[in-house]
Amino acid sequence: MIRLSDKALKGSFPPMVTPFKDDGAVDYDTYGKLVEFHVKGGSPGIVVTGTTGEPSVLTPAERTELVKVAIAAAKKRIQVVAATGTQNHADTVAMSEAAEKAESQAKPEGPAAQQVTTPIIRAGMGLTPRLPKRGKHRTTWRAY
Repeated sequence: MIRLSDKALKGSFPPMVTPFKDDGAVDYDTYGKLVEFHVKGGSPGIVVTGTTGEPSVLTPAERTELVKVAIAAAKKRIQVVAATGTQNHADTVAMSEAAEKAESQAKPEGPAAQQVTTPIIRAGMGLTPRLPKRGKHRTTWRAY
């Protein structure tokens, strides 16, 4: 069992949106400003590249950079949860490892946790899936 500190993952952690420039590139400067907005607003933490962060249209490299930007902008003032799940196992592993690396390089202001949502299982694809008891997908939290 993972033991968390009394302050870890407490309160409301808003999922961050990902801003884009007119040319479709991720706007990392604005993203840093959004993190600062949440710090000043009193959020105890944020979720980076969760579903409202447009993860399905971002490359693993862009998602990893957003985690790094969030950690740098948070400056130990709030917790950062890195959502690293994808539809592709190899990308999920790579992004989870990159989040851990960002955490270790930024200690102690690295991600408070990782959120890995497993891919949704779709019936009718020629397979008979065994669904988890609680529904079609499951979220796993890994705390640091």
